[in-house]
Amino acid sequence: MSTVVESPAVESSVAEFLKTVPIFANSPIEQLEELAPHCVEQHFAPGELIIEQGRVIDAYYFLRHGRVAVKVDRVTGRDTVAMLDPPTLFGELSCITGEACSADIEVVFDTTVLKLPKDALHSVGKTNPEILLGMVHLLATRLHTTVVQGARAADKPVVILREHPNFEAPSAFSEGLVIALGSLINKPSLLVRIGDVKGSEHGDLRQLGPHAFSFNWPASLRELSFVEHIAEAVSNWQERFKSIVLYPVGCDRLAIADLIDSLGTERGELLGPGDAFPQADNKHERFVVGSSTAPQLPFLSGNQQLLFDAAESESNYLFRQLPHGQFQRTVESIARHVFRIQVGVACGGGAAWGFMHIGVLKVFAEAGVPIDVVSGNSAGTLIGGLWCLGKSPEEIREHLLGMTKSKLKLFELRPWRLHMIRESTVMKNFQKFYGDIHVNHMPMPFWANALNIEDSEEINITDGQLRDAVRASICLPGLFPPVVVKNKLVIDAGLMDSVPVNQIREMGCRFAISTNVMQEPKGQPLSHKYPWNLLPVVYRAMMSQGHAVGAARCERASDVVIQPDAGKITMLGFDRVDELIECGIQAGEKHVQLIQTAYTRLKERC
Repeated sequence: MSTVVESPAVESSVAEFLKTVPIFANSPIEQLEELAPHCVEQHFAPGELIIEQGRVIDAYYFLRHGRVAVKVDRVTGRDTVAMLDPPTLFGELSCITGEACSADIEVVFDTTVLKLPKDALHSVGKTNPEILLGMVHLLATRLHTTVVQGARAADKPVVILREHPNFEAPSAFSEGLVIALGSLINKPSLLVRIGDVKGSEHGDLRQLGPHAFSFNWPASLRELSFVEHIAEAVSNWQERFKSIVLYPVGCDRLAIADLIDSLGTERGELLGPGDAFPQADNKHERFVVGSSTAPQLPFLSGNQQLLFDAAESESNYLFRQLPHGQFQRTVESIARHVFRIQVGVACGGGAAWGFMHIGVLKVFAEAGVPIDVVSGNSAGTLIGGLWCLGKSPEEIREHLLGMTKSKLKLFELRPWRLHMIRESTVMKNFQKFYGDIHVNHMPMPFWANALNIEDSEEINITDGQLRDAVRASICLPGLFPPVVVKNKLVIDAGLMDSVPVNQIREMGCRFAISTNVMQEPKGQPLSHKYPWNLLPVVYRAMMSQGHAVGAARCERASDVVIQPDAGKITMLGFDRVDELIECGIQAGEKHVQLIQTAYTRLKERC
């Protein structure tokens, strides 16, 4: 039920307030005094909607006190596209065009607005062109912000952490996240512990790092006035801190988290061994981190990741040893998620050409390019899966050298089998590479793609054993027989999508890097001797169309596309691993400066 409270506005103070709104900056105070009697003051509580998406409105709203979020319902979920602070105007597009509102305006903190009928403003605007110019400037500024920052707001995020009963790393994760948020963009970040803690609302800040601070706020469910005080404090803190993490602690932590839920732009669900995976709530942005001990996450993505060595990291942190390894990688990745600047890498297919991914990834590792999510097709799945397990480029190279050192063991020339690769040999190697690990139990989020041959739809493989996911993704007809995945007969998706960049977009990445290792067909030599050219001819026939389609999709959906040149090495050059890795290194080195510059600009927009 709405708690909106309306009251007559005090005309003198209304005129003075309107003068502070940018569209009225050049309007005489006399005109604003004419508008004041038409204004109605409304008060809204956190979580309420002032404007609802899809409805036509007949009034302008001026934000006098508080803060509101502009939220849009999409097929993929609910996005926060902007945060508005006083003094500002909203609802102008519906009033001007007569069309339905394109977004919800949801209250973040206790808010006061002035509601002005559009007819009243339009009548004054006819005699004052400065109001029209001010309106045009407002619309142009908001359009520019959307173009520069994208369709989601990362401005001054407020994260509410919800610690579930068995979470193993409360201090290591919460303080580590705030340190990572501050270091990421070199702007101050604040951690506020709320609940059963020592301190006071007027206490001192404790410095955690160069750009990170913490603060304790005692709170009890017996005195709920703390919610209003924290709401007011958050508004004040945001003048100093770029990001804020509210962390309820103690026995009542989840109840406190529910009470302050509307203050956050995002929830963070912290799960330990045995904690149930929480149901999604499309009204809130959220991330979920879970323990790698008995993991519960149904799939991994940019905002759903596992914490490895959580208990050990917490123990070490209490003795002032900073987390490292996979634990720290996840913390830093979640920080990039909060600011909506995660990086994804799509590794395309291409038989032996796929070895060039190793060289590209080696360059990224040495240059410090952050990678949050990875997708793979065919050979890209083989390499990407090993990378996301935490294997170094050198370790991946050794794995592949061991698998390809004998073509006699790898290939079998028995056409009646309708495939040319000895499947038993490949699966033995995959067992060595990947063991029994599942796709949704990996240190770094990874998805493989495949093609459902029955209805020609691409599918994402996000769970099940990794070795089976790789096997399904490399099922190129003629090389391997098709396999069944979740009651669907699948083959290599390279015929439709050889570089699965759309997958890393689905996983949440903002900055997409694609490595397209497929070579131009006309640039590759082709033997005329049958049957020795059987496999290349089959592969060339199937990939001719897939190459063009995949390249076009890749260009459209990627921020950076890397296309290594394999020279005269053919797609069957499995015995030329080192040469192909060097081709990947050369391509990576040509692009790494561009990537670093573009990513730095993206961070500067936060």
